[in-house]
Amino acid sequence: MRWFIFISFTLLMIGVIWIYRTNTIEESSFVEVIIRGRIRVSVTVEPPDVAAKIFLNGEDTGRTTPTVIKVNPGTYMIRVEAEGYKPAEDEVIVKTLRVTPVNFSLEPL
Repeated sequence: MRWFIFISFTLLMIGVIWIYRTNTIEESSFVEVIIRGRIRVSVTVEPPDVAAKIFLNGEDTGRTTPTVIKVNPGTYMIRVEAEGYKPAEDEVIVKTLRVTPVNFSLEPL
């Protein structure tokens, strides 16, 4: 019985360490790390090597496509802009422990 408890505790600790290591330092608590959702943002353009700026609820994220953004569950307005292309935006609902894919097709100006 002691071995079972020891192995269970060890596996639990490995899981906790894995969660902390796979998330960034900016997470403030274990609960926040667990409930975070993710948005995978990508664009489809010709030529395919265009990196578009990503805006989340009107604020520049400082990232370009393709990327994954960690956010709390909720509703977000995603906008992408690239030089020489019309901006595109979409509203997404992010759920706990889910990756929400968002793909934009940008049209040339």
